[in-house]
Amino acid sequence: MSMQNNGKNNKWEDRLKDYVQVNERIISFWKKYPNGRIHTEILSWENGILVMKASVWKDMNDPFPSAVGHAYEKENSSQINASSILENGETSAVGRCLAILGEMVSKSIASREEVANAIHQQEQAKKPSEPDRSNDPALKAKFTMLSGSLDGWEDFIEKTRSKNWTWAQIEEYMTDKIKERASQQSGGMFNENAGG
Repeated sequence: MSMQNNGKNNKWEDRLKDYVQVNERIISFWKKYPNGRIHTEILSWENGILVMKASVWKDMNDPFPSAVGHAYEKENSSQINASSILENGETSAVGRCLAILGEMVSKSIASREEVANAIHQQEQAKKPSEPDRSNDPALKAKFTMLSGSLDGWEDFIEKTRSKNWTWAQIEEYMTDKIKERASQQSGGMFNENAGG
């Protein structure tokens, strides 16, 4: 998960300093067990919920895995899960599996990525939820001004909301597009201060 440089970095870094990144656990595993094996599989992926399983063998010829770990991810629960839920779930499952094996566990089995995601989820939960504005006449009017009709309105809303855009961001985007179009149509004479 990327953390924007908005003053939160120091707070996040302090909370994450004792946790190890999954890639570090993977490197450590391969150094210790070059003949090992890491296997991942999707246990289920239904209704926006992904459950992954990771298994590791210290030696690929061992009949049973040395450790097993799981991960549960929800689509659109974070920016990364909006676009890369499978990759994130796999990474989380491998990280937990290697921690269970004992790879680079200091304070917790949880990886740095898992803790960062948990912090993000807690902060999102603290934010007041926005009321649904998909039937807002002002938003629909702006969309109609841009597209000529309401055809595609639901798709537009689904796409922007799946990218975690707020209703204010959607409205600002459409307003900016309307202003751009008005400026182009008036030959660049459109001026916000002139009542536009």
